[in-house]
Amino acid sequence: MARIEECKQIFHKFSREGNSYDRNLEKAELVSVTDGKCSVEVKLEDQHTNQFGWMHGAFAATLVDCCTSLALFTKHTGFIASVDIHMNYLKGARKGDEIVVDCNVVKMGLTLAFIEATIKNKANGHVLVKATHTLYLSQ
Repeated sequence: MARIEECKQIFHKFSREGNSYDRNLEKAELVSVTDGKCSVEVKLEDQHTNQFGWMHGAFAATLVDCCTSLALFTKHTGFIASVDIHMNYLKGARKGDEIVVDCNVVKMGLTLAFIEATIKNKANGHVLVKATHTLYLSQ
């Protein structure tokens, strides 16, 4: 349970207190974090969209990167580094839409972890993005 609380603090710190690119997540709310799982919600605003008002692909990738890493932090306390992120953009979302990101650690080996992520429209459940994230695990 202590690790879960630590993960909540980690999310708050990188999304609200830092000066890095992760500050794009400052409007995101951590809905749940459990052993190997993480859910985050965010209402899309101007800073999350492209010039046409659709969710920006880079914002979706940032959500996947940070949220899958957080799911992994519940199981691994050492340094991690992205090896591969694969994004399938299936449907768009507009400014004002509320989206949900659900992440799940699929497998952890000695040096690699594999996490899946799904971004959905909260109102209608439509799948917007399916993603996988492979991370290196330090020992």
